[in-house]
Amino acid sequence: MLENIDKSIGSKDSGWQEYSVELAAAALDELDDKAWGELTKSIKGKPKYWRVRCAEALYESESKRCMELLAQLLLLDEEKEVAVVAACAIEDSGYELTPEYKPRIEWLLSRISQSCETSYEDVERLLRRFKPS
Repeated sequence: MLENIDKSIGSKDSGWQEYSVELAAAALDELDDKAWGELTKSIKGKPKYWRVRCAEALYESESKRCMELLAQLLLLDEEKEVAVVAACAIEDSGYELTPEYKPRIEWLLSRISQSCETSYEDVERLLRRFKPS
């Protein structure tokens, strides 16, 4: 089952456009519970480009388990680009995060250039969801 995800995400040099995102999202929606478990365990070992593309597809899918995996990527992924895609998707979807995410979102916001306006504004809005301590 994960072969369909790999195929739709493609290689680092393959084209990636809206249609590709939709194909990858459809492949994610078709995963059974066993394959989903394999994805959540293996995603951290995938290359950065793959995780970024997967995060975009997870957002397109918008299922609860996709949002949960995006939250995991936001919290645990070491690559800023992956965490930014996850944060922007979570902000846009309205998915609720627990307070444990606040320090990570603050960290992320401190590492995004304000010249990347859309991403910066999305992450800033996500941070504002948390009430001041």
